[in-house]
Amino acid sequence: MSFKKIYKKIKKFILLVLVYFLPNPGPAPEGSETVTEKGIVKITLRLFYFLGLGICLAFFLDRIRDSGLLVSMIDSEQFSFRSTSSTQKNPLLILSISEYIILSLCLIYSVFMPFLRYMYKWLKVTGVVYAIAVGFILAYSIIVQEARQTSMDFLSILISGLLTLVPIYLSKYKNLKLPKLFRTFTYVSFALVTLGGSLVTIINQFPFFEILSGQLVELSNYNEVRVAGGIIKSILAFFFLFIAYDRMTDYVRRGVDRQYEWLVSFAGFYTFCVIILKISELFEIIT
Repeated sequence: MSFKKIYKKIKKFILLVLVYFLPNPGPAPEGSETVTEKGIVKITLRLFYFLGLGICLAFFLDRIRDSGLLVSMIDSEQFSFRSTSSTQKNPLLILSISEYIILSLCLIYSVFMPFLRYMYKWLKVTGVVYAIAVGFILAYSIIVQEARQTSMDFLSILISGLLTLVPIYLSKYKNLKLPKLFRTFTYVSFALVTLGGSLVTIINQFPFFEILSGQLVELSNYNEVRVAGGIIKSILAFFFLFIAYDRMTDYVRRGVDRQYEWLVSFAGFYTFCVIILKISELFEIIT
């Protein structure tokens, strides 16, 4: 097979990935409701509201456990947060069975979300559940790590917020656009990192892949590997925000059908969650 044919096949595959990641629909039929900037803002604020709700739920359960209303049954030293959150184990904390179950479900759901988020017609439900799950995970990354300084947690949130706002500011007010080739690279790389990471986590649960799982787990135990992986994923997420914002404005400008409003809104929110979880994990390793 010639180099030219190989190049065309690779290009075709990349285009399929791009369309799968963020569809590029045409204008809505005349008379139909379209994507609006106000609608995108409204959905994004709703998602952040549910993220805050997840945080409040976690701290509420923590408080009533401390008051003795929840029976502490699960030693956090026996609870693994590997590959799904920025939380480490603290032998001083004993989780209640309720907290253990909810946190487990949140971690499992976060693993499958990179696949679920492409089902844009279900995002009104799956997106909200994900926002609550991330809030719960973030809260327990603070609760479980009692020895960490709270200021470091707030610093990670602040940095994540800045990394999210910078691409929006540069795109909206400075009209900064990523080069076409770099956009394609970011699309594909972010897809491989998010989907690949979840796929590896799922595969690790099957005994058939025990040898591969053991090697991956051993490799992920090195702080250098975790730091490098977190930095790479954060950088890709940062540049993906340029693309997500550009697609939002494009949908509004072309009058795309309103059914895609949740898709473009959640793209930005999901990327923010990726950044904040990775930044929190980096601070955990450093401190």
